[in-house]
Amino acid sequence: MMNVIAGYDPADSTSIDERTAPVPDYLERLDEPIRKLKIAIVPEFVAGADKQVQEALSTALDIYKGLGAEIIEIEMAHLDYAIAAYYVIATAEASSNLARNASQINGYRVNIRKIHRQRVIDLFANLKSSRR
Repeated sequence: MMNVIAGYDPADSTSIDERTAPVPDYLERLDEPIRKLKIAIVPEFVAGADKQVQEALSTALDIYKGLGAEIIEIEMAHLDYAIAAYYVIATAEASSNLARNASQINGYRVNIRKIHRQRVIDLFANLKSSRR
């Protein structure tokens, strides 16, 4: 499943072509020892989780530690700003993606330069008459 999720998706504009960034075969590496693996935990991510989830994570970390992985806790100082930053970035991305279609309104091509020089009342009158 991980190999499929990590691969290129032509329907996803944020996906990277495998020629640019090849996807490793995760199944092939499944039996590799994890002695050199470092796992970072952000306590704030887990703090609000259900008790069963916290216990399951703790058990998993104990298993990884027993297998030789290094478990470290890290602090993300500006985590409180993450959601606000997400909304700023997401709306900017949406605006950028929609900008290429900004010159079309309901399937009618609109001359943006001409509109810019018009009064609003004239703009709507012209749009209405162009649909007839």
